[in-house]
Amino acid sequence: GRMSKFCADIHNNLSLTLTRVGVKVNPCCWFKSSNIVSDYSLDLWQTPALLNHRKSNLAGNLPMPGCSQCVAMEKGGEVSRRTGINSYYGTDPVVLSGPKGLEINIDYTCNLACIVCGPELSTKWRLELANPAIKQLPVRLDNDQIVQILDQMDLSNLDNIHFYGGEPFLTPTHEVILEYIDKKVGLDKIYVWYNTNGTVKVKQKIFDLWARCKMVRIYFSIDDVGARFEYIRYPASWSETEDTMFWFRENSPVNVLLAVQPTINCVNAYYHQDIMRWINDKFDTNRVGDKNLVTRHPASGTFQLSAMPKELIDLCIARNQQDVWMSKFLESVVPNEDHTALARSH
Repeated sequence: GRMSKFCADIHNNLSLTLTRVGVKVNPCCWFKSSNIVSDYSLDLWQTPALLNHRKSNLAGNLPMPGCSQCVAMEKGGEVSRRTGINSYYGTDPVVLSGPKGLEINIDYTCNLACIVCGPELSTKWRLELANPAIKQLPVRLDNDQIVQILDQMDLSNLDNIHFYGGEPFLTPTHEVILEYIDKKVGLDKIYVWYNTNGTVKVKQKIFDLWARCKMVRIYFSIDDVGARFEYIRYPASWSETEDTMFWFRENSPVNVLLAVQPTINCVNAYYHQDIMRWINDKFDTNRVGDKNLVTRHPASGTFQLSAMPKELIDLCIARNQQDVWMSKFLESVVPNEDHTALARSH
């Protein structure tokens, strides 16, 4: 039926990603396309490609190949982004004058060079590699470009905004956007979420902006503990990161919810129960007792789980037996010789 092809993101959400030649404009951050706009005097919500996706989806099509990741997950019986977002926005197609959701990936300033990341998404990686070609990669949109993009759009429907990077707490990108939205439509109905590496604190002014939001959720990207954390998230210090996470818990406004989001890869899968134990022992709730969320997702690229040989996958399953979700998840991993060779070469 229509429902098996309907995607609420296509009709409600706008994903902006900075590239070398302009901003990539998509319905969501999973969508595969190279639809790039470099004229910021246009209303990005009305980009012709997006209008086509909406029309096509209403006619019962999922705009392939853009949707390949959700399609593959659903084939494997997993819950996809599409199924989750349909339950959030509902499945009645609406024609909106502007986005309900904004995903902002326009700033790659970062202080870490994590093994599962690379120079496209981190300025620290670029410094480590010192490769002249990398200089062409953009760092961030400047403040007046950000304001210009927002100025063209109707934000009266805005319901949620998602910041990721880079490390969003290192630069004023998120502050500029939140202040703009606060002046334009108010923050009181906006649900804001962040992906952060847990090493950077924010100033009081940010707390004040958050307190005006409907709700804020901070996803800490923490994959392991101790020295293994420091290896995966180079050059972060585990004790300092732990302290920073505790600082957020003690000082954030009460409408700020916390989450830990491990990226499961072939380096940390065996030890997964250690980070889960740390969360249970040290980071179970925020200070008013709301349970901290744990959302786990698989790495892509060199260190993806399929880079593990069968023997290692079996060892990981054995060590994480108590964790029903994790063992079921690991059982679905199919070893891939090419991935294994690539991971070994690193």
